[in-house]
Amino acid sequence: MDFDEPVATRFPDAAVKAAPAPRPDSPPAPFGDLTQASIQHLCSLVEQIVPGRTHSTYEKRRRGLRLLFTHLETLPGADWQAKWEASPFDGDKALPVKTFVISDRAQDRHDVTSAAKLAFCARVIQPSVGGFRANTFSDYPEWFGPASHDPALDVFYAAVDARPDLGLSYRIRIKFDVACALTTQGIALEHLTPEALLHYSLECRRLGVTHGARGDQSRFAALGAWEILHSIGHFPPGTPSTLRKFIYTGQLTPEQMVDRYPLRSQAVRQVIIDYLVRRQADTDYITRDGLARLLAGTFWSKIEKICPGQADLTLSQDVWDQWRAEIAFWEKDRSRERKNIESILLAIRGFYLDLQSWAVDEPERWGSWAAPCPVRPQDLKGFSKRRREINRRMADRTRQRQPLLPDLVKYVEERHERLLGLLEAGRQVSLGEPFEYDGRRYRRSNSKKDQRLVKVEAEPPVRVHDEETSELINITLAEDSAFWEWAAVEVLRHSGIRIEELSELTHLSIRQYERPNGEIIALLVIAPSKNDRERVIPMSADLFHVVAQIIRRHTRDGRTIPLVSRYDGHEKSWSDRMPFLFQRQVGIIRSVLFATEIVNGGLPIHIGAALLGHLNLQTTQGYVAVFNEDVVAHYQQFLNNRRSLRPAIEYGEVTKQEWAEFEEHFEKRKVELGNCARPYGTPCQHEHACIRCPVLQVNPKMLSRLEELEKDLILRRKRAELEGWRGEIDGIDKTLTFLRAKRIEAERIKQRTAVHLGLPHVRRPQD
Repeated sequence: MDFDEPVATRFPDAAVKAAPAPRPDSPPAPFGDLTQASIQHLCSLVEQIVPGRTHSTYEKRRRGLRLLFTHLETLPGADWQAKWEASPFDGDKALPVKTFVISDRAQDRHDVTSAAKLAFCARVIQPSVGGFRANTFSDYPEWFGPASHDPALDVFYAAVDARPDLGLSYRIRIKFDVACALTTQGIALEHLTPEALLHYSLECRRLGVTHGARGDQSRFAALGAWEILHSIGHFPPGTPSTLRKFIYTGQLTPEQMVDRYPLRSQAVRQVIIDYLVRRQADTDYITRDGLARLLAGTFWSKIEKICPGQADLTLSQDVWDQWRAEIAFWEKDRSRERKNIESILLAIRGFYLDLQSWAVDEPERWGSWAAPCPVRPQDLKGFSKRRREINRRMADRTRQRQPLLPDLVKYVEERHERLLGLLEAGRQVSLGEPFEYDGRRYRRSNSKKDQRLVKVEAEPPVRVHDEETSELINITLAEDSAFWEWAAVEVLRHSGIRIEELSELTHLSIRQYERPNGEIIALLVIAPSKNDRERVIPMSADLFHVVAQIIRRHTRDGRTIPLVSRYDGHEKSWSDRMPFLFQRQVGIIRSVLFATEIVNGGLPIHIGAALLGHLNLQTTQGYVAVFNEDVVAHYQQFLNNRRSLRPAIEYGEVTKQEWAEFEEHFEKRKVELGNCARPYGTPCQHEHACIRCPVLQVNPKMLSRLEELEKDLILRRKRAELEGWRGEIDGIDKTLTFLRAKRIEAERIKQRTAVHLGLPHVRRPQD
């Protein structure tokens, strides 16, 4: 075994190398080389840099230039750039240029700020990102574009203006990001590479000047700019379509996982790598990443510190005991005891036992690494008991929170209804006008921003002031957030799926099956994963309603659901572009996003798969009329890839008896008042006391029957009161409570309008 000195961590951030653009041979100089121009000459260019202004405006600009450059003249440096860099107005902690103005005239400070903007547009000075963003330039793109005399930049601006769906403020921000990147790197648009724009984005994040970030380090500047530049073919072929794809480089290889830790023994390093490669077939990415951290980081890197000459996996008891003592406490806080030691020991035990097993089958490959497992049975003593205790605590938390579910549902529903009503009320009044909604007084905002948005936006955001609290509320944004909160809670509640499965739902996850009698069954397909089986869930009326509302929101004005890529944070991979249901337009970028009260496990998977097999060809053909054929193929490939991770036994053949039972299930769900939504293959849990059953879905056509039942129950209650039957009274009161709740729900369903889901009409093939 050979040993090398520890090497620097080779963590591969730099599969993507952010770097400013190299200085061009001929830097942009739309008004000539002005790096040593006189102040008088700079003042003479004002009308050329920003044409079309009034005489008084030009005089103010010249005054600002004289103030700024007279101050810079006092600083060391051979040209204006050197003097600027010697000033406090450049660098990470730059001050705004207006801070040197000592007069009390606000106009002087404004003029100096405008002078800096002129100097940047004319390429007199190349500021750093910090120096540029220390100043407030609200209309910099409008000055910079014409002043640049750059045809490629004009094309870019036109492409941005051709995207009214982004909204005016977002289009301005896109132009601003590109103008700022070009200014701070001293280049024209033709030299703006993906690496250079990424550098600008990361600099904005580092300095905390990304728009809307407010300390959120997951936010990046220039997201919209990247997409527009990509769409017009500015970037080289093969460049990812979004900046996020460029940043999140995907899965690490086993070598990269292990090389985060500088192991001395290259032989042990290689066996850990080979172990991870061998485990790829039966583990997901996040599991392998965890194994790499434990085996290379927590285990072997510490073993090498304890025993630098350790040449193989056979550890002495003394080395093992020292390692156990080392990991008993957290490395960053030696006073904090580690609670999850058993999980570390189990991973190491699995590593040793796997190598022993593989050595029997492939002695030439693994035989030299078979070694006694250092994890003794007593090391794991009490593990099962502690695991049961953890599971018990988790179950207790669920039981404690379960009674709060109705309150959560009521809150998200009422909040969205209130904000939706407020939004509609706000749209009905003009800017600056007061109005009242739900007993509260509001006034629609009438700022310059609102006035500008109303003029240029087809659907400008509605912003109002609460006259009681003086709070400014963007109702459009608040209502959108409230809708998606409601939609997520309702889908999770009525389907029983996990949050990861929720984020994977697409328009193509919705299928419909027409029974021989003409009845349409709406189905929701839940893709399988390594941890859970595939499910095909017959949708209840409530689940169907919320899915319909999601589709209605996406398909307003005749649009199809936008195609987006979803980033899987566990698998560190991007999906193909698909019509995900839970996606939102947040600013410039469109991106993807409880214990269930009814445990709906869906159909037995082999029946569900057979059903989808019947529907697959016709459904695929129908969806091609809605989406590009590649989109449908991507979804089917995604489903097939996930199915390959599951045991083959789950997808056995369906017998005739099983298919007959499947058909019969839907007949047995029909009851007098409507439909029983109990899961497939389960008996009635309430002895057919349907009014009290939480899974009864009352058909709105049966509202008159509910009234008859209510009258009968009231008469029975009066009789019970006369006879003194207290127990009977309690029972009737409970039934009346359930009945009235069912009636309210049925009345709400009756008021729902039909929504076209954009699904192909598919009939069950005839045998």
